[in-house]
Amino acid sequence: MIPVQIFLLILSEIFLPEFVGDYSGHTVNGNKIQFQCQDAVVLVEWCTRDIVKVSLFPDGNVQPDTSFVVIHEACSPVSFTVEDTEDSIWVKSSGVHIGCQKRPFRISFYNSMEQLILRERPAGGLGWCENQRYAYFNQTGDEHFYGFGERTIDFDKKGHDFSSCNTAVFGYSGPLETMNINIPFFCSTKGYGLYFDNTYPGYFDMGSADPDVYWCRADGGRMIYYFIYGGDFKGILERYTWLTGRQPLPPRWALGYLQSKYGYQTQTEAEAIVDSMRAKRFPCDAIILDLYWYKHMGDLWWDFENWPDPQQMISDFLDRGIKTVLIQEPYILEISRNYSVAYDLGIFGRDEGGTQMLLQDFWMGPAGLLDLTDPSAQSWWWALHIPLIDQGVSGWWTDLGEPELHPDNMVHYLGPSAKVHNIFNLLWSKTIFEGYENYYPEKRLFNLTRSGFAGMQRYSTFPWSGDVASSFGGLEVQIPMLLGMGMSAVAYHNSDIGGFVGYTSPELYIRWLQYGTFCPVTRAHGVGQPQEPWACGEEAERICRRYIQLRYMLLPYIYTYAYQNHTRGIPLARPLVMEYPDDPEVYNLASEYLFGDLLLVAPVTREGMTTKSVYLPQGEWVCYWSDSCYSGAQTVIVNAGLEILPLFVKKGAIIP
Repeated sequence: MIPVQIFLLILSEIFLPEFVGDYSGHTVNGNKIQFQCQDAVVLVEWCTRDIVKVSLFPDGNVQPDTSFVVIHEACSPVSFTVEDTEDSIWVKSSGVHIGCQKRPFRISFYNSMEQLILRERPAGGLGWCENQRYAYFNQTGDEHFYGFGERTIDFDKKGHDFSSCNTAVFGYSGPLETMNINIPFFCSTKGYGLYFDNTYPGYFDMGSADPDVYWCRADGGRMIYYFIYGGDFKGILERYTWLTGRQPLPPRWALGYLQSKYGYQTQTEAEAIVDSMRAKRFPCDAIILDLYWYKHMGDLWWDFENWPDPQQMISDFLDRGIKTVLIQEPYILEISRNYSVAYDLGIFGRDEGGTQMLLQDFWMGPAGLLDLTDPSAQSWWWALHIPLIDQGVSGWWTDLGEPELHPDNMVHYLGPSAKVHNIFNLLWSKTIFEGYENYYPEKRLFNLTRSGFAGMQRYSTFPWSGDVASSFGGLEVQIPMLLGMGMSAVAYHNSDIGGFVGYTSPELYIRWLQYGTFCPVTRAHGVGQPQEPWACGEEAERICRRYIQLRYMLLPYIYTYAYQNHTRGIPLARPLVMEYPDDPEVYNLASEYLFGDLLLVAPVTREGMTTKSVYLPQGEWVCYWSDSCYSGAQTVIVNAGLEILPLFVKKGAIIP
């Protein structure tokens, strides 16, 4: 019998990646410089003076690529010089410089002042092992990392490792490394960002195994990454969203209060909710209807038994300033009126033999997964939206798009499930967005969605954090997610106010709504108990009304930062490290944040708290409630009674 240690050593030798080897030559063609190495070709391309694309071709066969995410494939000419020495090659633009060590071939990135920013690991930079692709980089002890999409672990991902595969989660209340939205992009305190342009699931180790190294693995496709130098976080996000697209301006109503529940089951119930909202003097801009509005999932049409006159209902709501938003899913139940139509069109996901798959174990009953990577499926599905929009439907709620149930052996129009899994919801969002562009160009799209990928922001998506537990633990982890998504260029992250599953106490509802008031989207939702702001008693009703009214008072302020996000890619909710990058106290601070750049918000996320410890950064800060003034660069203990969300205004600010 082979000893365990020797067996593990053999395995490690078998599965160690190969690396590119020594440099043997290079050629220059326009913005591109191609490096021939001993065991591979590395192609370096300047997209702009500050964005450099690096592609690995292990077999030496250079092929053009098509990105689902990057929108600026055609680049303007960028001038650079090439200096060839015995040991290295220097390629210098007016922005980023790169230094290429020849033996073995390794790339380092410098800014225009020739300060080292990032270096591939000397022991191996770009590598491969069978279908997997790798990239290894050195990191320094004072470097910190932000982004990667939706995760409830630390805001600073330094020292963490995690997979990158969109995964549906249910009833969570604590740290989760992998969730519904994985975005292979991050920002570093060293002034750069990296975007890995690969749709396959993969893995990131940000110094967990070796504190001096971080690395990325993709489980298929090519290793292509973009080095983005911005100098600071705002500069990085501005350049990254130039590369991948920026969020369109939202409809103004989407920034107000939105009321949802799983679910309003009849027209009578929905009308009663709207009546109560107005009678109780709660500002509200939309009611969101869950899966009871249709008869069977996949119908994408009304159940007229329970909704006898939806067009009149929608019209009446609009007259009262209330928009109607409808849920949809990519699964079509076998009993749906649309199943046989879609099956005859051949637009469901298939097995490896080419047969359309009926998913017997789907939680609502046997169903097909609409192949939204197929242009035929996209066109057919979009056409079903048109009569509903013409009725007056104002927005959409796209659910289960991870996809929630996605067999490994399913094959799609664009390839195997592994290739399309992470971008399935992205292509679904694209389908709806382009439908609006073509048919309703005067309308701004609101798409509340549960999943996505890099570039999702350009399709007017408003992601929520999925099926969170109704608990203070569930509330507490929302803030690192909100900030991490913002640092991933997705600015409108939000959550189910009150939590989705479990018992919502009056205290929890109040605290969650206080936090939701200062989120990019303010939306109550849950299952099993009423989720309206008057449902938890008179005290909660009074406090919640005050905060929702405050939200509406702040709409000019909020809309200002929505416009800034639209034009520059900078999020509305900002980690303190974005504005105060030299303050070590804020590197991993995720219990408070800036809303815009003038309001500091410190939500109460622990049960029974009446005071809260708040770190105030450099400057002078005024308590919104008491007008007390505090000097920054210190931690203060402030009142956090049930009616109080600790809220500070930057001294001298004018808040419209």
